[in-house]
Amino acid sequence: MASASNDQSGKPIDIAVSKPPSTKGHNPPHINISEWNRRGSFKVVVGIDFGTDGSGVAIALNDGSGKVFVDQDINDNSRFIDVKTKTNILLDENGAFIAFGREATEQYIRQFDNDDDGDDDDAQASNSNKWLYFSQFKMALYKKAIKKQSSMTKGGPNDAADDEKKEATPAYKTDIKKELTAANGKKLSSRIVFIEALKFMKKHALKMFTRYNIQITDESDIKWVLSVPAIWSDKAK
Repeated sequence: MASASNDQSGKPIDIAVSKPPSTKGHNPPHINISEWNRRGSFKVVVGIDFGTDGSGVAIALNDGSGKVFVDQDINDNSRFIDVKTKTNILLDENGAFIAFGREATEQYIRQFDNDDDGDDDDAQASNSNKWLYFSQFKMALYKKAIKKQSSMTKGGPNDAADDEKKEATPAYKTDIKKELTAANGKKLSSRIVFIEALKFMKKHALKMFTRYNIQITDESDIKWVLSVPAIWSDKAK
């Protein structure tokens, strides 16, 4: 895979960009995020595909070279012909991050094996009993909307139109569920699960910068693009 642009000495080229006005020392009353995203002075664009089954990261340089980087090293993905890892996450009993993707599944399974080797008296205190493992949790966030959409399809377009008139939000749209249920039956705020998952994806993207010799000193030079389901409501997005 090609590396980022280099000059003849082998040193990475620092792409000159214009900086946005500094807001240091005061808080602006309002920031138009859409207008900010339309500016063309980003050094790189990072795309995060947060999928139902798999998630991945891609980086595109904004230097006119057209270079795009995808990554198979996430969770040692080199073992697989894939540029995504599984959308699974493992957190401790307090919601702190442990692992994401295939590594989350493998650590959870290994912990079960380790706990089985221990004493029965320690079963309640075992990590496998306390840890919070969420598999394909993105789907669980909008199962209600999928059921609603299915019933609308069976009922026909007229019934669907009548339902939408009764609701401020279209019937096929949904807000994110406030809580998710882990494999051990315990519940946790969906906000915490999402934040920990996206923190992992961001950290991995920054590691990719180092691997491909992309020099970014100011995170405002990064444009982040996150895919979300069309079925989510505007509030959920």
